[in-house]
Amino acid sequence: MGLTDFNSNQISYKGVDYALTMAFPYVLKYFELANDNGLATAEKMQLALQLFCKSDAYKHLSIDDQAELFKLIFDKKINLRESKLASKLFKSDKKTYDFEIDAGRIQASFLMQYGVDLSDADIRLSMDWEQFNALLDGLNDNTPFREVIRIRTTTVPDNADADARNQISKLKTLYALGESSGDEPELTLEQQMAGMDRVERIKYIAKLRKDGKLKG
Repeated sequence: MGLTDFNSNQISYKGVDYALTMAFPYVLKYFELANDNGLATAEKMQLALQLFCKSDAYKHLSIDDQAELFKLIFDKKINLRESKLASKLFKSDKKTYDFEIDAGRIQASFLMQYGVDLSDADIRLSMDWEQFNALLDGLNDNTPFREVIRIRTTTVPDNADADARNQISKLKTLYALGESSGDEPELTLEQQMAGMDRVERIKYIAKLRKDGKLKG
């Protein structure tokens, strides 16, 4: 989006204008649908159109035309040129973040840097996907989100001593990305207790023993 552009949340297809809702939670919901292996491709498309179109006018289109309309919405409104996040923002071919796993860090980072509370209902409805991406792109290195990205993309220096290599390895394991469905890597007890003080560690170990998750 250029500084002279008007961000119009509507799209034209075959001479008809379709009003859209492109608030960022709707787009994130679409990503969840897209990753749902229990849904057929046609079902995902139908649900996506229900999310983004303010009226059901699209239902009068043929299935092929609905598919073309959705492709147009995706290409013009979701797959933004300015925000190829994984490859452009962090200069990496590997996945470095996950909107579900990192949701709390993104929310904390927006609040820290911009004073924007992404949990606020008005903001969730008014901030569209393009603005959300621009703000995400602008987060500085002091925010929790960018700090975790730095840890995930850090390589262990060849000249690092054993303690440094061990610390970096623990941090990378702690913040490693699994599948957002819950397939995160299993952490050691020490990694689970990272950041806890002595009293919190004692309480945590006691709870694990009570729940039968820790023996001895």
